[in-house]
Amino acid sequence: MSLWPALIGLLFVLIPPLEAGLSLSIPPWEVAQLLGSSRELSLVRHGRFHWSAIRFTIQLAENKDKLFLAWQASDQIEYAIKITTSDPVALPQPHLNISHRGLVPTRPSTWRVSLPCSHRKSALITLNLEIGLSGSSLESGAQTIVLTRTKQCQRSSPGSQGEVFSQMIEPDRTPPHIVFASVVLAALLLALMLALIIVGLHIRAGRYIKARQGKSLALHDMALNQYQPVGQGEEPLSHHPPVHHLLPGPIPNPNSQMMSAHLDRPPSQMSYPHGSHAVPPPVLLSGVGGSMDLMSDAESRVTEWVNSQQRRSMPHQSLPPFEEMYDPKEPEEVMAMLEIDRLRLRLGQLLQEGTFGRVYQGTLLTADAEPEIDVVVKTVVAGSSASQCALLIKEGVALQGIANNHVHTLIATTFDGTSPMLVYPYLCHGNLKKFLNSNNQTGLSTHQVVSLGLQMLRAVQHLHKRKIIHKDIATRNCVLGENLNLRLGDSALSRDLFPSDYHCLGDNENRPLKWMPIEAIVQKKYSRASDAWSFGVFMWELMTRAQQPFSDIDPFEMESYLIEGYRLHQPMNCPDQLYSALTSCWSGIPEKRASVHHLYSHLQSLQTQLQQFV
Repeated sequence: MSLWPALIGLLFVLIPPLEAGLSLSIPPWEVAQLLGSSRELSLVRHGRFHWSAIRFTIQLAENKDKLFLAWQASDQIEYAIKITTSDPVALPQPHLNISHRGLVPTRPSTWRVSLPCSHRKSALITLNLEIGLSGSSLESGAQTIVLTRTKQCQRSSPGSQGEVFSQMIEPDRTPPHIVFASVVLAALLLALMLALIIVGLHIRAGRYIKARQGKSLALHDMALNQYQPVGQGEEPLSHHPPVHHLLPGPIPNPNSQMMSAHLDRPPSQMSYPHGSHAVPPPVLLSGVGGSMDLMSDAESRVTEWVNSQQRRSMPHQSLPPFEEMYDPKEPEEVMAMLEIDRLRLRLGQLLQEGTFGRVYQGTLLTADAEPEIDVVVKTVVAGSSASQCALLIKEGVALQGIANNHVHTLIATTFDGTSPMLVYPYLCHGNLKKFLNSNNQTGLSTHQVVSLGLQMLRAVQHLHKRKIIHKDIATRNCVLGENLNLRLGDSALSRDLFPSDYHCLGDNENRPLKWMPIEAIVQKKYSRASDAWSFGVFMWELMTRAQQPFSDIDPFEMESYLIEGYRLHQPMNCPDQLYSALTSCWSGIPEKRASVHHLYSHLQSLQTQLQQFV
């Protein structure tokens, strides 16, 4: 033990004034936790490597879940970081708060490695942090540093906080032949159950048909005996009350409790089209044993008329509960429905331009001589191809008919020659990505980030309620108004205006690969879960001022990169509680991702906590 002070004294090196080259060290406050000293431990100083300090293995305490390192470089030095653990079950893959590949910053900065134990197994873990460096100022042009740390992880008792890792998948140690036999047995049982169900349904159907035929014949005879032509003491059929009031009591029907409530009301409370009569169907029915045919017909007629009346009286209001499903129209139909005279639209400042796409601020003359309103116009330059015009229209009308405060939809369309022009409401801060990238912005506060996230979730939840998957949730497809009011819009012209956000994998389709989950990249499967993944990337954009996600990863490597478990790093201004919400969006298995509802509840809880400190 007497050698420790001398060994530690040899490892500590005072840092002189800045010189050329790379510097890598353990900060003094980190050294105090690891070795009990308050001096900085230099690993690389101005390009000179201290191999004795680098190769020294440090034992970490069990509650030590984060490692910190400081570095800077006076010239351009590239790095690549790889982390391995001796037991992934006891200590899962650690993650960084910086990218795994990039350039060493020229100003002093500190970065972090998070390595919490899973508490699923007791083991002594060896952690290797491999840092590959390359640059002209390094000896031989490249060097590799391997820092070794050991840590004792303990298995936790049931119900302790270690259970948060219970969703991690353990290696399957079941012998293959047992797995195969289980699958075969399960398939046989399933086939047997299906066969029994089919036989039972066949027998039941046969009995039901016989019963219906018998009752139908009896009713036919009764109707023939009681029938009298009009004019022989009977009123015309149109003056009869509804059929269900002719019957002595409720018609036996096992599904009667599932009928719509409005069918149970007396005739005086029923609504019918103006000028029509409540004409019942003929008394000669196909069967009285079950009234489902009669009641279903009545329900469909009443519901159809109610829907048509509400569509006439409230064309722009939300639909009733039985019309929650979104009914998309053909793009040409939407363009014709919203088309206005070109002379009512006046273009102003050019806001964005791409290869063929243009976005203008403009003014629109209203039809009722009201003051002009400010609008945003998306269009393409004259001479654009027919496919470019068709794509603008197709993507521009994708959200038409969605009424929500956080969804940005079309208000008018027109044509300038052969170029379609799509007109949207104007919001003062404009495109969200451009707003975040602007030089006069210092970044959003955590409270503002959470508020924007909640607004986005309201928009996404509204779309999902109508069976719409957005497929391209990102800051580039959002606009921002007063008081940071956010609206999610369509992706019209985004590929042209933000070309670095879209990539093609050889299938001639530009897609936002770095905002997409694995199943969407590989199989083009989109779902509510894929929108949840994109929402996590959207939140990461808000905290990084719309930096490019995975900027150092080739688009063709995204699939393997995500499958290996790599995810976006935690921004420096992102609280742990918020980052945990982001990582819950990025599970490789869609079913295990957080739902929009759970994300909303989580952010609401975080917003409440933040408001307590304001």
